[in-house]
Amino acid sequence: MAFTVALIHTRLRSVDLFNREISLHLPHVFKFNILDETILFEAVQNGLTPRILDRLVQHYTWAERMKAHVILNTSTILEPAVPSCQEFVSIPILRLSEPMCDQAVSEGSRICILGNLEQATAAVAGLLEQVAARRERKIQIMTKHVLEAAEQLDMGDWDMHNRLVVEAVREVEDQCDVLIIPQISLQPLLPALKREIDVPVLGSAEPIIARLAKMARERTPTPPPQAPGTTASGEATVV
Repeated sequence: MAFTVALIHTRLRSVDLFNREISLHLPHVFKFNILDETILFEAVQNGLTPRILDRLVQHYTWAERMKAHVILNTSTILEPAVPSCQEFVSIPILRLSEPMCDQAVSEGSRICILGNLEQATAAVAGLLEQVAARRERKIQIMTKHVLEAAEQLDMGDWDMHNRLVVEAVREVEDQCDVLIIPQISLQPLLPALKREIDVPVLGSAEPIIARLAKMARERTPTPPPQAPGTTASGEATVV
């Protein structure tokens, strides 16, 4: 059976992004999507309530029943819920931002999180602190919110959204060693931001795809070299 990833989404745009990225970089990996936009709305309003946790567990257990080898939670705001939900399934649940946070801690000690949702940046800040503590690194975390950009995004004005984000980044680039952009809605801006500023800019999509690729390789080891005069199954050939 092909290595299978279950993707749990709270926004439709993340479905499109991950379908594209996995098809491009991991063509032999099978994927399926579970989309629940109402979880995000409730989490923004009320935080990670018991009802949200219960629904997440339902999604995760369903993914396991569908024979997924790994679950990827693609919403940053839900990442703090992953450890408590993990005990209900036997397959690993990945947090979107964790590989990016690992890389950021290696890049520098002054880390700035850019986001358009306060709950999301708070969740990533907590994860950064966990990663730094695990690796015994001292870091300084600052956050830069572009809430006005989120409003423009909701109205469909991508040009204004992008302009506001670039302006916000320029305000903080001298204060950090590395800038991280965890939210999927901001990933399309990465190429432009990397051209505009001098500090390293990390997104969440590329590192998590690399993590999935590593897991897929470990799940499907390279077959041993074929001995001369045999078939791929090890049977002798007659010439």
